[in-house]
Amino acid sequence: KRMEAYNLEPPCGAAVSTKEPVLPASHFVETQQSSFYFSEAKQLKILCMSDIHASLRDVNKASEFLVNRGDQIDIVIVSGDLANMKGDDFTLPERFSAAEGTMSGVISCIENIQCRVIYIPGNHDPKSTASVNEPTPRLTPHSCNVHNRCIRL
Repeated sequence: KRMEAYNLEPPCGAAVSTKEPVLPASHFVETQQSSFYFSEAKQLKILCMSDIHASLRDVNKASEFLVNRGDQIDIVIVSGDLANMKGDDFTLPERFSAAEGTMSGVISCIENIQCRVIYIPGNHDPKSTASVNEPTPRLTPHSCNVHNRCIRL
């Protein structure tokens, strides 16, 4: 049984109209349980972080660890909870602004590891950064909020 290179779904429902395979079959490896894609292209090093909860100390530790190892990260993805809002914080508008400032500070610190930062807000982040109907604030010049969006790396 071979994985068909013709039937790959592009991200976010984008259409691909071609009669040629999207990827050559030689780029697939199959095991009993999984199929893996490999490429001869340069590998992309992604650092995934989550649940930072406004801890600049932890971000700095991660940064020092990566510098000491000599790792070059291509992109950082943060999956929620950059700030640490709780309970009544969500009912006070002034706390939203303060939490957005906290998120900006955390992202700026992460940008010391790699300036390309992609993040999605979590349940401890201000609702203003995860709005569906309103534009979300741009927290730093180099970061990208991907809530309710799809991007190509």
